[in-house]
Amino acid sequence: MKKLFLTSFALVMAILVFQSCKSGGKSADENQVMNFKTIVVEYNSAYEMMGVKMTENETTWIDIKNKKEASVSLKKTNMMGVETSENTMTLKDGDWYYTINLNDKTGTKTNIKDIQDVAQMFAGSIDVTGLKDFVEKNGGKILENETFLGKDCLVYELMGTKNWMYKGVILKTMMGDKVMKEAVKIDEDVKIPSDKFELPAGIKITDMENILNSQK
Repeated sequence: MKKLFLTSFALVMAILVFQSCKSGGKSADENQVMNFKTIVVEYNSAYEMMGVKMTENETTWIDIKNKKEASVSLKKTNMMGVETSENTMTLKDGDWYYTINLNDKTGTKTNIKDIQDVAQMFAGSIDVTGLKDFVEKNGGKILENETFLGKDCLVYELMGTKNWMYKGVILKTMMGDKVMKEAVKIDEDVKIPSDKFELPAGIKITDMENILNSQK
């Protein structure tokens, strides 16, 4: 279980590791580097798969100078007329990455360095030098840049998805003909209230390492 957890995080973090790397093309370099001070992205997504309808509203805040990131998401699922909802938050603050369930006020924290170490090992195991190599050596491909919400985006296909990346931030993801995630508003270099990066009060946090060790 520990290996599965770390591998899934590694796939995500490996992309982040390569955001500051050269990847063989000017447009690719420009759009995989977070060269902004702050950014706020709002997403509204709605799709249906196998009769299940899903909607999600999400806002992401990133503060590069203070090395903080946060996202809050409200996802609703309707299956055979029965609706359920998930209200979650993720927070990257200093050495820790938090995943929080706002409905039941529980969460986990994971040491970011541990995730990055696994991502580096994963990247090294397939001998890649940047995002372009990572995508191609995992069976994906870099496509022509496209404009989305007025932003010039690096577009790539990977693991059955098509992604639009702007300055290291994924603005849109498609799986086949379905839009799985889509930004509707982007604000760069704006002031972000400090409380956006604070853990909500009353949340019970568990160290993920303790959970994984208990599964050994």
